[in-house]
Amino acid sequence: MVESISAKEARRLALAAGASPFKPVGAGIDGALDAIRGAGFLQIDTIGVVERAHLHVLRTRAPDCGADPLPSLEGVARDGRARQVIEYWAHAAAWIPLEDWRFGLPRMERIRRDGHEWFRVEDAAVDHALARIRAEGPLMARDFTEKLAGRKGWWDWKPAKVALEFLFHSGVLVSVTRRGFQKVYDLAERALPAGLDLRPPSPAEHARRHLDRTALAHGVFSKEEAAYQRRDGVEGIADALEESTEEGSLVPLRVEGLEGRKYYATREALTESAAPESGWRAAVLSPFDPCLIDRKRLARLFGEDYTLECYLPATKRAFGYFALPVMARAPDGDGFVCGKADCKLDRAEGLLRVPRLELRRPAFAADADPEPLAEAAADAFARFAAGLGANRIEIARFDEDDGPLRAAAARAFARSGIDVGG
Repeated sequence: MVESISAKEARRLALAAGASPFKPVGAGIDGALDAIRGAGFLQIDTIGVVERAHLHVLRTRAPDCGADPLPSLEGVARDGRARQVIEYWAHAAAWIPLEDWRFGLPRMERIRRDGHEWFRVEDAAVDHALARIRAEGPLMARDFTEKLAGRKGWWDWKPAKVALEFLFHSGVLVSVTRRGFQKVYDLAERALPAGLDLRPPSPAEHARRHLDRTALAHGVFSKEEAAYQRRDGVEGIADALEESTEEGSLVPLRVEGLEGRKYYATREALTESAAPESGWRAAVLSPFDPCLIDRKRLARLFGEDYTLECYLPATKRAFGYFALPVMARAPDGDGFVCGKADCKLDRAEGLLRVPRLELRRPAFAADADPEPLAEAAADAFARFAAGLGANRIEIARFDEDDGPLRAAAARAFARSGIDVGG
């Protein structure tokens, strides 16, 4: 039997789930691990205009996790921790909980069998790279300086780099850590912890894992939103949804205003009553934040049409090069994207530059009190800058999309010592 919930309740479920920037996590490094397990992945991206994506995401949720908690979570820091996360592939390059590595085995087997769709690999380079790592131990791409003849690979990588990536994607090598943001490769058989479950999942188990992860991360989801951009283990999702609803572990839902699409949530998520918040909260998010990486879901559920424009030519950018979404959550648990800020960090000056800021309230929250929302936004920017090591924020342009909120924010930002331009 399909139950009905409001769009507001759907948003509340999403913002109480594991991928939400407002989901409580533990302290320090444990909080970083909670955040990764709650979302199911921590996306890796090379853009460093403000901060690496993974550090931005972690500091949004666990601001006391330290300069970089990944070496500790990978078990390579000298703090006695065992490995708890490992780098592989989710919908993109990501750190994932160690226990999820086995769910990458079908993808690894497919790549070994069919090759990688992004690049062609030289057999001689594969044999050479594997032999060196087997003999010498962990190596980086830059350790391969010898010239190898062969076709150019993905992004014109040298043959050894292509070979290393093929071996990584096919599961023969793992990245034991990163140095200078470059992978350090070692044999999987040598680097994976003893006792790790390495049984390939059955198609049915894999599909159920996709549903479990999606329910944990997003609270409420449709069939199309499960296993976002995955290719493996997805054939059985329809059957897994049917089985899960029959046994009662998932509840089929109709979301008002989102007709034509069936949603699902766990019974626990629907019956849990979150403790009321003491006030408004806001967060400046990475473009690769797990709560908004599925842009179509973001548009459906939160009414936000967000595009990261750094990939567009300057003449086609509508807002700015590196616009960061700003999300807010009300005391009743509802929330929305309340704006975006084009940002760049000047590390030498300890200055967070904001060439353009826009704050607004969506139609479904047009009557939200602008004063506490503005205070939350100002606090979010202050916390964001502090996490970056910036001691000043300069906002060059403040768009007047929402007049009352803009005026309230200007007052709140001034009280926080944030310079606001026109």
